[in-house]
Amino acid sequence: MRNVTVSSLVKDLENYKVCAGVQDAATELTSKLYHHVVLIEDSLEDGEDNQQFPNKGYWRSKGCWLACNQDASVCNSCSEFLVYAGNAMKAKESRQLKPAHANTPVSKTNPVRLKLTLHAQRLRCAELEKELNEMREELRKSNIEVDHELSRT
Repeated sequence: MRNVTVSSLVKDLENYKVCAGVQDAATELTSKLYHHVVLIEDSLEDGEDNQQFPNKGYWRSKGCWLACNQDASVCNSCSEFLVYAGNAMKAKESRQLKPAHANTPVSKTNPVRLKLTLHAQRLRCAELEKELNEMREELRKSNIEVDHELSRT
């Protein structure tokens, strides 16, 4: 910045406020975020907090401008990160909801997943066999002949 007076710089800065950061989407820390701590001077005068150095922490995107327009709560960089994080969260949820692809070769499937699938299928098969045996036993106990033709087969 050259040939700028302090008064004009202060006047321009009055149109901005501090960016709120991305605290909403900071559930997963990535390399695209950093922690920014700001000293709070107002509370020093009031003596409200018992902290020696009262501060407030923000999670910000790497390209955060630290200031944004009065009508926006976050800068463009943090806003873009929030959109990115929201899309990543939706993609992760959709991947978790989708079943494994039926045509995936066994050689490329995780062995742990194969073991769990086989275990689940064996349990399901055992449950079905148990139900079938209970139904057979129930039919034997009732032993009601509906039709002679059907009973022979």
